Amino acid sequence: MREADSVAIDSRRRLRPAGIAFGGDYNPEQWPEEVWAEDVALMKEAGVSLVTAGIFSWARVEPRPGEYDFDWFDRVMDNLAGAGVAVCLATMTASPPPWLSRRHPEILPETADGRTMWPGGRQHYCPSSRVYREHAVRLVERLAARYADHPALEMWHIGNEYGCHTPMCWCEESAADFRRWLAERYGDVGALNDAWSTAFWAQRYDSFDEVLPPRLAPTFPNPAQQLDFARFSDDALLQCYLAEKEVLRRVTPDVPVTTNFIGVHKPVDAFRWAAQEDAVSVDVYQDPHDENTHVSAGFIFDVTRSARSGQPWLLMEQAPSAVNWRDRNGPKPPGGCGCGAGRRSPRAPTRCCTSSGGSPGAAPRSTTRRWSRTAAPTPVSSVK
Repeated sequence: MREADSVAIDSRRRLRPAGIAFGGDYNPEQWPEEVWAEDVALMKEAGVSLVTAGIFSWARVEPRPGEYDFDWFDRVMDNLAGAGVAVCLATMTASPPPWLSRRHPEILPETADGRTMWPGGRQHYCPSSRVYREHAVRLVERLAARYADHPALEMWHIGNEYGCHTPMCWCEESAADFRRWLAERYGDVGALNDAWSTAFWAQRYDSFDEVLPPRLAPTFPNPAQQLDFARFSDDALLQCYLAEKEVLRRVTPDVPVTTNFIGVHKPVDAFRWAAQEDAVSVDVYQDPHDENTHVSAGFIFDVTRSARSGQPWLLMEQAPSAVNWRDRNGPKPPGGCGCGAGRRSPRAPTRCCTSSGGSPGAAPRSTTRRWSRTAAPTPVSSVK
């Protein structure tokens, strides 16, 4: 039996991939249900033992406020469990459904020059938005209660790529949250003035009510203001994560939690976040056209490994094929995907996923199968 195929079941009938887990992102809502059985069969053929699922399922499981449809996702989880594939189950909160921003446009983030970022992509929420957090937590409560004892549930994937598209927000709710954060940090406005050197260019504040985020200004914004706003923005994102984690710890205390970093990306402080995770995860999309892509990847792997003092970590996403966001895509050489995952053993993860296991049905059909083996043995993990 191949190592990636070996699966144990614990005393609560939960699947446990043995050895080095291997798999990918699985987005069955992007495909007709008729192909789900084929998906699972191809996973077994490829030696898949762990998938992430549900990352962008919020609009499907809660099509209207407070109305939930988990029946289809029950079938997804059951299919995977039946095939011996464990699930890193996402909390589904990475991208709000259209009805939420229609009913509550105040959740939408704003840029430094006051422009609203609208739905139509993903991550269209202000990290400080109380309305967003309340709806996200309500969904996570339902999700955790429903799948707490499901045998496929291996771990929780909270959110997704925090700060990737909305690392900071300059809206009025963020401004109020920033002032609160500053008051807690400095205690009084005099200490803030000293720290920010506001005597320069007559920037002195008489009260915290006068302080704004570093929005678009006629010339160079105060660098200390920018630094504190980055720290605050990291904290706002982390509070979103912690609000969901609190629910999961209460409902499923035995299930580990993670969230996926996107390399080294401001303002997210990987070392600070890692202290709130049971395992660290990272996404690395190496570019075949960049001759130094392995250098930046190695740096990211080192940071990820170091964030929890050398403990095992997960390579949550990489690209075995094309992506939708590069100006041009290039084919990887045979074995290139696996080589990127396990380039050097000191940096190597204990679990490896690819994004995405299958292209969405609306995209042009690929000539490759949705789930396929790497073309050559890969170092460290020996997944074939």
